[in-house]
Amino acid sequence: MNIIQIGCNSGNDNAFQIIKEVKSDIQNIILIDPLIECLFKAKETYSEFKDKITLLNCVISNENGITSFYHPLEDNQSAHSSLSLEHVGLHRHNKIRQIITPSIKINDLLNIINAPVAFLFVDAEGSDFEIVNAVDLKKYQIEVIVYENSHTDGVFQRTINNDYLKLKLMKYGYSVKEHGNDTIAIKNNSNFKLK
Repeated sequence: MNIIQIGCNSGNDNAFQIIKEVKSDIQNIILIDPLIECLFKAKETYSEFKDKITLLNCVISNENGITSFYHPLEDNQSAHSSLSLEHVGLHRHNKIRQIITPSIKINDLLNIINAPVAFLFVDAEGSDFEIVNAVDLKKYQIEVIVYENSHTDGVFQRTINNDYLKLKLMKYGYSVKEHGNDTIAIKNNSNFKLK
């Protein structure tokens, strides 16, 4: 089983708890974050999977190339880092640093991986809707998709886009439920069950 975590930050999160439940079946875990310090920390968190980890220092975006990315100046491992300057500012960070980072489209990443993906975790601070909505669900039969729904319609807003995405996932054969700030979509024919 292959797992992708977009916006892994330190890796100490709900995704890690789910990954530990299926650890005997894991072939590869791809951890993605534009902040290199976060990748180093996530590598420590995932140390029990050391031979199965691939680290990607980039963002998932609607463009391939390079792009600006923002994080609080005082915290180069902030969970509030984002492609959106406004997003970081509205999380009450006054001093913000801009970095330039590689970017890749989600479907291009999935094409490069060229293997079935069982789990896709997305916590991209304001880009979750765009990333999950862009996934070619006809081509890529991802068993479980988990994304942060807190900012699907802007910072601290979840309305139309969130509802649209849930309906789209249901159309493609997913059972969808919200669990706190996450939306969890599980293919109807999946053997995976949340504990």
